[in-house]
Amino acid sequence: MMSFLARFTHTGPSDWIIQRITSVIMAAYLFFLVGYLLANPSLTYGQWAELNSLLAMRLFSLVCSNGLYYGQIDRAKSRWAP
Repeated sequence: MMSFLARFTHTGPSDWIIQRITSVIMAAYLFFLVGYLLANPSLTYGQWAELNSLLAMRLFSLVCSNGLYYGQIDRAKSRWAP
């Protein structure tokens, strides 16, 4: 029973890899948004709404927000772990 439960715990190397993957995704998201804003200096609400209505942008935003959430949960667990 304990070996079954031990498989679902976080280990150091897997946490490190997940942290690096999410940081690369968030950096790509940031560069894309900054590039989009620099390429469209007279951006209107309609253009911004159209960008955010695309499925790819919604998925990209979801992955980035989940990465932020995972990072906060991971930090909170390490802060309060014995």
